[in-house]
Amino acid sequence: MLPLGIAANRHVSFSKMIPVVEFLSTLISKEWISKVLKARPSNMAGETLEKAFKDGYVHFTQFVNAGDNSTITDEAAYLLFTRAAAIQGYWNMPKADLVIPVCICPDANPTRWSMTAILIQVKNRVDEQPIVIDAQQTFGFFTKSTMKKYNKRPYITIAMELGMELGMLTPQQRKAPQPHPQSKAKQVST
Repeated sequence: MLPLGIAANRHVSFSKMIPVVEFLSTLISKEWISKVLKARPSNMAGETLEKAFKDGYVHFTQFVNAGDNSTITDEAAYLLFTRAAAIQGYWNMPKADLVIPVCICPDANPTRWSMTAILIQVKNRVDEQPIVIDAQQTFGFFTKSTMKKYNKRPYITIAMELGMELGMLTPQQRKAPQPHPQSKAKQVST
């Protein structure tokens, strides 16, 4: 027997595209969302986040594990978007822990050239640290297109600094160095 709400509406979808602005509005408190939507993407001049992503959509029902940085590209984002999947970073992935594909496709079906992403870093550090996530510099996310209009695509970075309270730590834990991702040169291949 189906629950009453589902029985009454057989057209319920658990896998539909969600506008980026709506998605962010559910993640960010009402107190801060207007400031966030007025922010300007650092890789593009002029437009606010709200305007840059007005035709942007997320579409995921699952996370898949990335094996390495070859999955952090616009091509992989396109393939995963069409399969309703987002990315959980690989074990020593620098700068981001989750990557949610975003399609900015106002009038057409998704293509690799319409893809961008929301890169999310989740940390639980004692001390504040500056956070800079550059999708192109860190991952080479965007493939250069022969069509100029596709060479400048905005992306979103979210830093979730959970913040550990000092009172919860032992004196020995307070002195421990903060973890830093290994550089690409020092990565061990498996």
